[in-house]
Amino acid sequence: SGGYEGGYDDSLMDSSMVGAPSADGNKDIFEKITLPLITSTIDEYEGKVWVCITCGKRSKNRTNIQNHAEVVHTREDPDRYACHVCLLRKATFKAVWKHVYRSHREVLAKNQQEFPVD
Repeated sequence: SGGYEGGYDDSLMDSSMVGAPSADGNKDIFEKITLPLITSTIDEYEGKVWVCITCGKRSKNRTNIQNHAEVVHTREDPDRYACHVCLLRKATFKAVWKHVYRSHREVLAKNQQEFPVD
């Protein structure tokens, strides 16, 4: 475990992660920041469980633990993520996707019609 102790490890950020105003770019940033902070284990009663390496918080849902790790164990950066529609910047992956869903739902629907997922 990289000595996080509730703090932020600057080695997780690099210049390629700054200003990526695309849905995939935001997901890449989120994964690069949070995956080193979590692990999974098999619990004999719960099955696969995701665990925050820093504090031991557990969840059956990987994204929930990633959101926890980002909010609690990384340095806040209010401009970390950009809306791929209007370029509004948000501090967390969850916040930017909440904004996209609430403000640009029609764009999401149009994209799904143009590029259906099989």
